[in-house]
Amino acid sequence: MPSSIPPAPPPPDHPHAEAWSSAQRLLGEPPTHMMPLARGGNNRLFRVTSSTGERFALKGYGAAPGMAPASPPDAPGDTSSPPPKRDRQGPESSALTFFARQGLTRAPRLIAEDRTGGWALHQWIDGEAISEPTPAEIDQALRWITELKAASRMEAATSLPWASAAAPSPMALIGQIEERLARILQIAPQEPSLARFLSREWLPRWQGQRERLTSASTTAGRNPETPLPREYLTLSPSDFGFHNALRRSDGEVVFLDYEYFGWDDPVKLTADFLLHPGMELAPPLKERFHHGIRRIFGADPDFDRRLATLAESYRLCWGLILLNEFLPEGWARRARTARQTWEAAKQRQLEKATLLLAREGW
Repeated sequence: MPSSIPPAPPPPDHPHAEAWSSAQRLLGEPPTHMMPLARGGNNRLFRVTSSTGERFALKGYGAAPGMAPASPPDAPGDTSSPPPKRDRQGPESSALTFFARQGLTRAPRLIAEDRTGGWALHQWIDGEAISEPTPAEIDQALRWITELKAASRMEAATSLPWASAAAPSPMALIGQIEERLARILQIAPQEPSLARFLSREWLPRWQGQRERLTSASTTAGRNPETPLPREYLTLSPSDFGFHNALRRSDGEVVFLDYEYFGWDDPVKLTADFLLHPGMELAPPLKERFHHGIRRIFGADPDFDRRLATLAESYRLCWGLILLNEFLPEGWARRARTARQTWEAAKQRQLEKATLLLAREGW
């Protein structure tokens, strides 16, 4: 358990001095208590307490200036994988602000933020991690998606950006996958086990799937480069699942982390939820989610066909995402919270990617 930071200002060379100063600035007073929390490799998270005893979550994203903005759906912009300095605070703050204005409560509230310094103060959620989801919690996830779909029809939603790595067309998805592949192929010659996996398992499947994607669109009379019509898009949390959720004492589930939030094809939301390696869902729970999501987006006459056509592509994409640890920049984001060596992490991720490709169905 990380130690708490004394209420007095830490010295300038203290590793959490910047966080303490940001907490003071956003609270409008010095925090009376501050505790660093382990929370993934992409941001810094602290629990801070004000003089009234109210607790907040302080989140650090890194410096905001120079980060790449996302484009709203009326002007499709970067739908590739996020660049190293992509703005993560902007989408999350926009999402939480939008939720509050629409009266949506399955996410924390944004209390205050410092865009220049890259810090935000969020509502503190008292809850426990969800390691073994129940059918009732699957239903709560489906209700949240239903609420987001309804909110997508609000006029205020039109200015929200694309989700990070949004895939509104087959060619957008192909471009993302091949961009990820190009980065992995650059380092494969120095990684024999990775090179074997790619040449024997991943690449043969991708070559066939790429052809199926383009031919399926042509057969259906669609241009594979044409984005999905707006009425069939939805607002998506993007990194959605119980790995980013807390269960309150009353059983309500609150969903966290909207750094990649925005407009997307609901097929991608579905595939990412069912394939995400950050949570283990038993087959009956996956079937329950699959059935529910088809009901939610049933007005889209092409939803089932797209899901069936794109499922293999998303599986292969997740196989590459799992291999990010092989990339120096991917490991750099994880190293400070990792409990194993880089070599061990690479081997673990390669095993996960192999199992993912071997799995039948979702």
